[in-house]
Amino acid sequence: MTSNPPVLIVGSGPTGLTLALSLALNGVPVRVIEKRDYPFIGQRGGGIMPRSLELHKLLGTLDDVLKIAGPPLTTELYLPQSREPVRVFEMAPYIEPTPDRPYPNPVILWQSRQEEILRNHLRRFGVEVEWGVEMKDFQPHSDHVAVTLAKKVNGEETTEVVTTPYLLSAEGAHSMVRKRLGLTFYGETTSQSYVIGDIEVLEGLNRERWFFCGEPTDKQISLCAGEDKTSKYMYMLYTGVNVDHKKVAASREALIEDFYELTGRREVKFGNLLWISSYTPNIRTVEQFSVGRCFVAGDAAHIFALSGAQGLNSGIQDAINLGWKLASVLKGHSPPTLLDSYSPERLPVIAEMLDKTREVHEKTFSSSIADEDNDAWDRGGDFDMLHMHYRKGPLTLDTIHQKGVKYSYATGITVRAGDRAPDAPGLVHLKGKEGPDKLFDIFGATYHTVLVFAENLNLSEPFIKELQGYPAVTVKSVVILPKGTPSVDATSSMADYVVEDGGEHGRHAYIEKDSTRPVTVVIVRPDSYIGAMVDKETDVHEYFSNIFYDTQGKTATA
Repeated sequence: MTSNPPVLIVGSGPTGLTLALSLALNGVPVRVIEKRDYPFIGQRGGGIMPRSLELHKLLGTLDDVLKIAGPPLTTELYLPQSREPVRVFEMAPYIEPTPDRPYPNPVILWQSRQEEILRNHLRRFGVEVEWGVEMKDFQPHSDHVAVTLAKKVNGEETTEVVTTPYLLSAEGAHSMVRKRLGLTFYGETTSQSYVIGDIEVLEGLNRERWFFCGEPTDKQISLCAGEDKTSKYMYMLYTGVNVDHKKVAASREALIEDFYELTGRREVKFGNLLWISSYTPNIRTVEQFSVGRCFVAGDAAHIFALSGAQGLNSGIQDAINLGWKLASVLKGHSPPTLLDSYSPERLPVIAEMLDKTREVHEKTFSSSIADEDNDAWDRGGDFDMLHMHYRKGPLTLDTIHQKGVKYSYATGITVRAGDRAPDAPGLVHLKGKEGPDKLFDIFGATYHTVLVFAENLNLSEPFIKELQGYPAVTVKSVVILPKGTPSVDATSSMADYVVEDGGEHGRHAYIEKDSTRPVTVVIVRPDSYIGAMVDKETDVHEYFSNIFYDTQGKTATA
């Protein structure tokens, strides 16, 4: 660990824990405080999108997620009092994995169990969430932030003032940091409200189906089991213009009676109500994600409608985007100006997904569930978040592609700088006989990965030499030679890996079919987005001059 004071993260949800783990992986001290006295327990935010699964892979948490996560359930829609569904369908139809997309399907996992996985990984770095600690005040300064913390000990509140190089608010929609910084929360409060919670369903409903009954234009209730089939709890969502939200949220008995009256299914038996809340969706975002040394992320920075499972997943991506940049600055590799890229990269992505979820939300409340043309239930396509990009971001450099061509795995168009970095299995090692056989096992959250696609090993040498001026911990290099490359002696190469593209998946994912370039360099950032696609050594230097302090001592220009 470095000798810096710890970065202070306020909030222990998925956003705050993801940022904490990103920093811990990079050797940066971190402190996570949470005003609640104990972890949240429940399903809320239970959908993990494909892009978030790829980020879990980067963090080293994916195996633990996939061990206990489950697939999305088949959806059944019923009209009131009906015993036969008007529609049965897959909200997110299954997609076969491909070499470039090994995790194309969302999974279901209780939010509390995802948080538990993240906390367990943080413990390996000696980081524990500090429960029952509340931020009371903070004062930004030019070189630090002074934060007043409070904790009750034996019934009496004690306070301490700590200093932190950077303060991150992951404290949710009511963020004190956002309000005190004067960040305007642009957007709207919807006219529809929900009652949400987790309740035990002891018998009477099929736990293999996501049950919906009623019309959102009147009353609609849904119940969905989580991934743990041994648990009796189901996530409940009750909405509609004629729902008495205040009464139902205040009484388990009132909720159950409303269920019986709407569905006619009095044979359904309920148990404990784990938690319940009345909720009116907001669709909002800040105009910038930081002021000085203070940052906002997740629900503190943007709020989505419930449709689409974008809130939790967007918060994870905020954290990954910010984490590697903070780490590089705090470890002395990059100037603080690198952090200025956080807002301009994340804001366009958030704006796009806010629009998509708003559209689905409005369709949901303006159409009947019996309408076969109702596409409000479609959660495929862009909701997987694989298409999100930073093509117009201030760090992105692409000298070999035309602008304006949107990447899509469905069209076969190859990636551009700013897009997510695809996987490529089937790598055959030529420098040593063992090593990772796919790119996703080479990419890491603590360094840039430079892929040098070269027609022969000699052509790669000037590019690998260019990388030697950067600290070894910040850059990992991979020379990728074409399938069928004649036997070469790669032992003298300064690259970390020299591989043959045995399955040709690397070239299919990254290089256009008609390309005649002898060398294409793809620089993959620690958040597994492509920072640059270039074909000259000087362009490699140009990209990294915007990331790191120059090897000659000049300040980066980002």
